[in-house]
Amino acid sequence: MGKSNESGLKTFIKGSAVLFISNIIIKGIQFFLLPLYTNELTPEMLGVSDAVTTMTGFVFPVLVMGLDSAFSAFYFEEEQNQQDKVFSSITLLLGIMGLLPVAACLFSGQISEMLFRTPGNSYVVLIALLSVTANLLYLPLSLEVRLQNKMFAYSVVAVVSSAAIVIFNVLFLSWFHLGIYALILSTLIVNLLQIVLFAFAVKKKFSVKFVDRILIKRMMRYSLPMLPSVLSTLILTLSDRYIILYFHGEQAVGIYGIGSRFVAILSVIISAVSTAYTTFAYSSYKKPEAKEQFSVVLSIVYVLMIGIAFIISIFSKEIISIMAAPEYIGAYKALPDMMFAQVLYTLYTLTCYGVLFEKKSGYILFSTMTAAVVNLALNMLFIPQYGIVAAAFTTLIGYAIMLFINFYNAQRFYPCPYGMKKIMLHFLGLYFVVRILSEQSFVLKLGVTLLCAAVTLFLYRKKIFMGVKMFRG
Repeated sequence: MGKSNESGLKTFIKGSAVLFISNIIIKGIQFFLLPLYTNELTPEMLGVSDAVTTMTGFVFPVLVMGLDSAFSAFYFEEEQNQQDKVFSSITLLLGIMGLLPVAACLFSGQISEMLFRTPGNSYVVLIALLSVTANLLYLPLSLEVRLQNKMFAYSVVAVVSSAAIVIFNVLFLSWFHLGIYALILSTLIVNLLQIVLFAFAVKKKFSVKFVDRILIKRMMRYSLPMLPSVLSTLILTLSDRYIILYFHGEQAVGIYGIGSRFVAILSVIISAVSTAYTTFAYSSYKKPEAKEQFSVVLSIVYVLMIGIAFIISIFSKEIISIMAAPEYIGAYKALPDMMFAQVLYTLYTLTCYGVLFEKKSGYILFSTMTAAVVNLALNMLFIPQYGIVAAAFTTLIGYAIMLFINFYNAQRFYPCPYGMKKIMLHFLGLYFVVRILSEQSFVLKLGVTLLCAAVTLFLYRKKIFMGVKMFRG
């Protein structure tokens, strides 16, 4: 193993570890505050908050236009002042796009009417739109920190921001009793805080002289074809909330949202890994030992993700009954599919680089569009009758389609010995165990969980050992 690549690998592992540890502490705090949230917010109130958050989840990636991916793809090109050009050019573009949500605030009443059939939630919509603008403004700063490998600084910002949102949530819910405004207002304040924190961490200012029109055209040619893919992913991920809202109301969205908050535990891991992995992957994929390293990383991340998903899924009824108010108990029925779907998304995220290395974004578009179309059709067909249970299962199916199509194409361009057949057999085995035993006694489930953990560690002992060996050098 080359010395430079060894250094890059260790930077990736340490960066992921720092981000994971810092985020899991904060997410752990948020997790244990779930009883507060569910006691202060009725399912209807949480449903309104989640529906508006889902709206911003659609709007933000559309306005980004895939430029976050272009930032990474063009940042390491060996051109004079390339990094300054990428930063300033994308900062300008996102600043312009940030004006659109501000303008949309003028129509917050109409947007509320469209979502909830009443203009009564217009101020919630307005606050959420301003939050999107703040998010767009700090995005290029956060990308710059990541690609400079300032993972400690990135994790500090993440910890401070996450701690702040917890504090504001508690204050706004239990002290000021702001109800549906609490979570949305907290997000806006923390997004504004992140602009300041990331600007301090980057210590780089936007400069018009580095705005490069030719580079902007190149980046747009790269990123715009990814926009339909982004939209497809959003449909796959978020459309079920609006279909639930339409057929079953805010209460069902609120109950479904509790499941999403458990999925956030897995999101912490993939967010920490992918944040550090992007720089590592692009900087090392041409080296002879890279494929083996990618395979080891995937296996270790999979073991960690599937372990958490399995434990939460098999004990979903017990966990929901402890952590949430009684009116939210129905969330446990959808939780297993939501957790296992996130594992599939993790596999997709880490195996799609074979396409990205070749800048073949069209293949990602095909996989996500196919998955989105199937998912949307299944949602429309089954959610009206089966509600949140159908929504969770169709998400699982959609992610499976996206993973398999994209994995096939990625392997054509950059074949990697991931051992996907083994992973899928193991995945399906654990999924069926959860489905068979989820309603059984706690003691039986605990015994099966310990057995499955032992089998998993045995099957992946070589990859885990290789990972430890690679880290030690």
